[in-house]
Amino acid sequence: DLYNMAKKVMAAGDYIDGIGMQSHLDSRYPSASEYETAIKKFESLGLDVQVTELDITNSTGTNSKLYPEIFEVICKHAKNISCVTLWGTTDERSWRYRENGGSPLPFSNYQPKSFYNDIIKIMDKYADEMEKTTTTTTTTTTTTTTKPATTTTTVDPKAALEAKVSKWGDANKDGTVDMGDVVLIMQSLANPNKYALTDVQAANADVNQAGGGVTTNDALTIQKFLLGLVKSLPESYAESITNPPVVTTTTKKATTTTTTKVVTTTTTKAPTISGEKFNVGNGKNQYKGTSDGYSYEIWLDNKGGSGSMTLGSGGTFNTEWSAQVSSGNFLARRGMDFDRTKKATDCGKIVMDYAADYSASSQGNSRLCVYGWMTDPLVEYYIIEDWVNWRPTAQGGSKTVTIDGAEYEIFTLDHYGPTILDNQSRNFKQYFSVRKSKRTSGTITVSDHFKAWADAGWDIGNLTEVALNVEGWESSGKANVSKLTLDVTGGSSTGQTGQTGQTGTTPTVDKSKKLCAISFDDGASATSTNDPGYRIINALAKNNMTATFFNVGSWIKTNEQIKYEFEKGMEVANHTQTHPHLGQLGSGQIRSEWEQCNSKLKGIIGTEPSHLMRLPYLESNGTVQSALYDIPLISCAIDTKDWNNASTNDIVNTIKQAAQNGSLEGAIVLCHENYQTTAAAMEQVLPWLAQNGYQNVSISEMAKAHGKTLAGGQVHTRA
Repeated sequence: DLYNMAKKVMAAGDYIDGIGMQSHLDSRYPSASEYETAIKKFESLGLDVQVTELDITNSTGTNSKLYPEIFEVICKHAKNISCVTLWGTTDERSWRYRENGGSPLPFSNYQPKSFYNDIIKIMDKYADEMEKTTTTTTTTTTTTTTKPATTTTTVDPKAALEAKVSKWGDANKDGTVDMGDVVLIMQSLANPNKYALTDVQAANADVNQAGGGVTTNDALTIQKFLLGLVKSLPESYAESITNPPVVTTTTKKATTTTTTKVVTTTTTKAPTISGEKFNVGNGKNQYKGTSDGYSYEIWLDNKGGSGSMTLGSGGTFNTEWSAQVSSGNFLARRGMDFDRTKKATDCGKIVMDYAADYSASSQGNSRLCVYGWMTDPLVEYYIIEDWVNWRPTAQGGSKTVTIDGAEYEIFTLDHYGPTILDNQSRNFKQYFSVRKSKRTSGTITVSDHFKAWADAGWDIGNLTEVALNVEGWESSGKANVSKLTLDVTGGSSTGQTGQTGQTGTTPTVDKSKKLCAISFDDGASATSTNDPGYRIINALAKNNMTATFFNVGSWIKTNEQIKYEFEKGMEVANHTQTHPHLGQLGSGQIRSEWEQCNSKLKGIIGTEPSHLMRLPYLESNGTVQSALYDIPLISCAIDTKDWNNASTNDIVNTIKQAAQNGSLEGAIVLCHENYQTTAAAMEQVLPWLAQNGYQNVSISEMAKAHGKTLAGGQVHTRA
C-alpha cells in the first residue's frame, strides 16, 4: 500500500523525495529477507530510503542474530539509504523496554552487547570493499579471416527463444520468481527509459504467448503462477514460435583485427560524516555531503598552506573552519541544494542566518561571503556590500539599487578577478561580499536581493544552491568561523498551476466569460519571429488569452520558440517525439514516445511541461490508453481542418459558427501552428471572441475553471 501510494504521488508530480521505514521490529518478524524485499520495493521507485526508528524486541531470544542480519541488508543497499537511526540509546531508556521480551537495542546500561561488535564488523567489511582499488586488464581478441566464408544454418525459433532464457518468469534476474518480477515488468512498460529490460530479462519475462514480446499479460501470468493457477512457465507460446517456418540464415564473416584494451578501475570509500575534522594540504581540496542536505568544502591552492574544517554534530549545524596559507588562496564553504524548479523571483522566503568571527593578517585579505547559484542566465551577477580595497572590472556596465536603505552596485562580470574564483564550470551567479575585518553576526534575506535585481532589469534564472563561504587570497591569512547556522526555506512559486505542472506568467482566467480552448499542434515550427507560430502567440497575448501548444520533440526547429510561448503563459505540452501512428506500436514504444518528448521540453523550459498529450492523427486504442495510463490524452470536439487546406475564412467561420450555436464553450479546438492561414485566422477571430464574451485559455486552465479533472489514459474532447 505504501509503495502504491508513493507511486501515485510520484505520478502526480515532484512532491516526494523519499520513504522512511519506521522499523520497530521483533525477532520473530520480519526476517532479514522480508525486510530486504521491502527495501528493494522502495528502491525500485528511485526514491531516497531512510531507516528512521530501528529497534528489535527479543520475543524469541534471537534478536542478537537478527540485528547483524538487518545491518547486513542495510549495508548491501547503502547507496540508496541515506540514514539509519536507532530509536533510543540503551534498553533502560527504550519505549519498548518491557515489550515482546524487551532488550530492543544494541546497548544495555550504556554498554555494548555482544552482537554490537558483529554489527561493526559488517559495516567495516562493506567499508573495506568500498576502499579496495582494482586494476583489470581486458584483452579482446578477434579472428582475422582473409577469405570470406559463407555458412548456412537452419534455426528453430522455439529453441532460439529458449536459449535466451536464464529462468522463465525471472524478469529481474535475481534467481527467483516473485512479485518483484511483476513490478519490474509493469515499470518497464510504463517507463521504458528508466526501467529498460536487457535481452535476457525480456526473454525471461515473456511468459504469456512467449516470443510475442513483453506485455501486461506476462505480469498477470506470473501472478497466476505464484498463486498456483498456472503450473509451469511459460504459460503459452506465440503462434509464430509453435508453428515456425524454416529459417535459413546466411552469414558472411568479415575481416577483423586483433584488439587489446586495458581498463583500470579505481573504487574509493565515500567519506563518513560524524562531526569529525578533516584537513587538506597544498593544492588540495575536500568535499563532503551529509544526510542533512548540506555540503562542505575546503580548498587550498598549491602555493603553500594547510587548512581544516570541523563539521558540527547534534541538533545544531555548527561548523568551524580554519585555513592558513603562506602565500596563495583558500576557500571554505558550506552550502545547501535548493528546489531547482523554483524561479528565484518566486521564492517566498530564503533566509540565511549566521554568527561569525574571522580575521586576516595585515598582509592578507579575508572575507565572509554568501553565494546563490542559478542555472540561468549564463552571465554572472554580483552584489558588492563593502568594497574596501578589491574592486573587479565591470564588463557589462553597472546598475545601482537600494535595499533596506542601503545602496548596492550590481555588476555583470566575466569572472571574479582572482584566479581562485574563476570557476566557470560551477556557474557562480549571485555574489554577496562582506569585506570587513570582523563581523560578529547578521541575517541576509536573499529573496530581497533577487527582487532588487529583477526590479533593476536583470533576468534572474533558477536558483540551484546557496552557500556561506570564507575566503582568503593573495598572501598569508587566517580565517575562523564558528557557530555557523544556515537556514534556507523556499516559498511556493506562483503562476500557472493545475494539470500542467509548469510555472510562468499567465493571463488571469476570467470565469465571467465563456471559455474555449483553441489549441495548436506540430510545434515548434518557427525559425523567425515573422513565422505563424510567433504570430499566434502574440495574437493570444495581445487579447489576454492563452492556449495549449502541442510540440513534437524531433520537429522542434528552435528552442527559443518553446521558451517564448512558456514566458507568455502558454501551456507547453507533448505531441510525442516523432508523431507516429501510436496504434501500430507496442506499449514500451508508445511510452517512450511520450517520455522522450517530455524530457526534451523539460530541458528547454527548465521545469516539468504539461502532462497532457495530443494524440497524433487523433488515433487511440486500448494499448495506447494502457501505456499512457497516467497521461490525459487530448483529441478535439471541433476540427478547423486547417491541416486540410482550409482557408483563413474557413477557419474563422468554423469557430464563429460554433460560438453562435453554443458548441464552442468548453470545447477543445484543433488547429496547427505552422500555417499562415491559421495565424491570419487567429489575428481575426480572437478579438471577435473577446468582443462576444469568450476567452480562449489553455486546456488545463479550462478544466480547472470548470472544476473538471482530466483523467490519465482517457481521451478528452471537452473540458
